Amino acid sequence: MKFFLFSLLLVVSLCISESDYLVAFQNYQKQFNKKYEPTEVAKRYFAFKNTLDFIHEHNAKGTFTVALNELSDLTRDEYLDRLNPMRLEHYEPTKRVKATYDPTWDWRTKGAVSSVKNQGQCGSCWAFSTAATVEGCVVVDGKGGKGPLQDVSEQEIVDCATGNYGCDGGWPQTALKWVESTKGLCSEASYPYTAQTGTCKASGKTPISKVGNHTIGKSGDENDLGNNCQKHGPISVCIDASHPSFQSYSSGVYYEAACSSSHLDHAVLAVGWGTDSGKQYWIVKNSWGTSWGIKGYIWMSRNRNNNCGIATNAVYAEGCAKV
Repeated sequence: MKFFLFSLLLVVSLCISESDYLVAFQNYQKQFNKKYEPTEVAKRYFAFKNTLDFIHEHNAKGTFTVALNELSDLTRDEYLDRLNPMRLEHYEPTKRVKATYDPTWDWRTKGAVSSVKNQGQCGSCWAFSTAATVEGCVVVDGKGGKGPLQDVSEQEIVDCATGNYGCDGGWPQTALKWVESTKGLCSEASYPYTAQTGTCKASGKTPISKVGNHTIGKSGDENDLGNNCQKHGPISVCIDASHPSFQSYSSGVYYEAACSSSHLDHAVLAVGWGTDSGKQYWIVKNSWGTSWGIKGYIWMSRNRNNNCGIATNAVYAEGCAKV
């Protein structure tokens, strides 16, 4: 690890030589266990160089930090292909409600958030966001018996949730509506994730968690998001994640001036909030593995005019129960 960091420091000097790039690329492959076919090495190398240049330029600004991760060898088009455009044609922020939530909150410390998962190259963020919302709802708002926290099957949602498109995208609220119409979701262990769209195999499997209904919060209202999150548990949110700063996010409070509040392309999970050196943030769980961000999480700006659409499409479940 020390050698890797030393090599990286060499590369981010003001004058980056080709040999520095090559050393950093070799160490990157070792660090993230990357194996390439001979025909794609050049493509991955040039994508890596572009990412490293961006990291250097961004971190020199002294805001939040970005760093290498498992996505650093993707081209811009490849990264965007992993996202799912969720454009809202008539987005209009609603009138703000009064904030009633506590100054800090974290559902992870209250046993309502499962471990960070990795969706891989399947565009199934919507299914992971939905599954995590159901998991938390059973613990927080369980009817007829709360908890314990159990991992439900994202693959069942990918394969079976009507009105969505598997690895080609979907909406958490559409998926939750489908869950409501079923006897419940089965466990992740009984229906494991494959990162591919398959035929529905839920028949005959035993459900473990069900949902009574779901509600979409007041669009664009961060106070409403906080109120609902504290009352109902972790909330599915859709954001604009299309920027290189999100792809390489590493630490600090994320603010992207170029973000859209209506052109959303990624579903994640709001699990709480806090403040860092006066900067307010939402604690957001991603589904890109623990090598991304803060062990799989990102601190997204809070109360900065709905940056990246954090409160544009916030959906929570109610009336959940273990089966």
